[in-house]
Amino acid sequence: MSAERVAFYIISALILGGAVAVLFSRIVIRAVVYLLVSLFGVAALYILLRADFLAAVQVLVYIGGITVLMVFGVMLTGAGRLDAPPSGSWKAFYAGVSSLALLALLGIVVGRTTWPTGGILPEEGSTSILGELFLRQHVMAFEVASVLLLVVLVGVALFIRLGRRKVAV
Repeated sequence: MSAERVAFYIISALILGGAVAVLFSRIVIRAVVYLLVSLFGVAALYILLRADFLAAVQVLVYIGGITVLMVFGVMLTGAGRLDAPPSGSWKAFYAGVSSLALLALLGIVVGRTTWPTGGILPEEGSTSILGELFLRQHVMAFEVASVLLLVVLVGVALFIRLGRRKVAV
């Protein structure tokens, strides 16, 4: 067995272990830490696939941004523990049935899909390839997205400023 395959199995176990720990954790901040472990595992899988740009985005956006946002949300709301649902609740039953139905549907889709195997990985990293595509072939879409984000940022700043004056929009 190759070292790459062993690394894949270790990283996959790390991801699944973190996800299962999130599901069964009663303390919210621990669930966020377990989610952090899973997200680091996904970044490691991206590195294993030589998708370094996706790994960097995973670390910066999800691990650096979303996880910190979740920690601040937990700290500001004071939601420290999750209470167990009351026993005999029909919600738990319906959640279990819908989860099993979704699992069966996913099993059918995965079983019927023909998956490509043995793809050739690029020699160089994906960051330079994406940079070339963004700045040469898809420059208009890149600029439209940047202008759209700028408009959203200005709109949010305007709403915040108007909200402080108690003026209805």
